[in-house]
Parts: sequence; C-alpha cells; structure tokens
Amino acid sequence: MRHNLFLVVKESLNNIVCHARASEVSLAIAVTENSISVVIEDNGRGFGEEAQNNGGNGLKNMRQRMTEIGGEFQVKTTPNAGTRISFSCPCLIKK
Repeated sequence: MRHNLFLVVKESLNNIVCHARASEVSLAIAVTENSISVVIEDNGRGFGEEAQNNGGNGLKNMRQRMTEIGGEFQVKTTPNAGTRISFSCPCLIKK
C-alpha cells in the first residue's frame, strides 16, 4: 500500500512540474485509524476532459494503483483554472 501511495503522489507532483505551469501547489494528508486521504491542488493551466481520457498513462496508472489497494481516486480540473487530485484508501494504524 505504501508503495502505491508513494507512486501516486510522485506522479501527481511530476505532472504538475512538467505540465501545469503552476505557481502554487498544496499537498494535504489526513490519516485516521481507518483511512488515509491525500489532496494535491495546483493553480496551473488545468486540462480538458479529452486530455483526461486520451492523455498519457499517468492518470490511468494512478487510478489503477488506488483500485489495487481498495482506494478511490478523483480528478477535478478546469482549463486555465488548475487541478485537484484526491485519493484515499482504507488503512489500519497499529497502536
């Protein structure tokens, strides 16, 4: 699970650096006894639905990684208004 989470965060940040032309990025991580949630937002150029469905493998791979560990993956983007990627998965914290 850790490896898949790491790779999804890494891919998200790589996409921002390579494609978004963002001047600001935020990363929020919330951990509870039952789940871990990550939200990554930027104020970059965003992209249209066509790029989401027909672009490279990055978004598809991130979605697949989260599915493999029983998680959820969402992308909200608007051309010229930034992108918000959020994902979460079940997690049991050992005490």
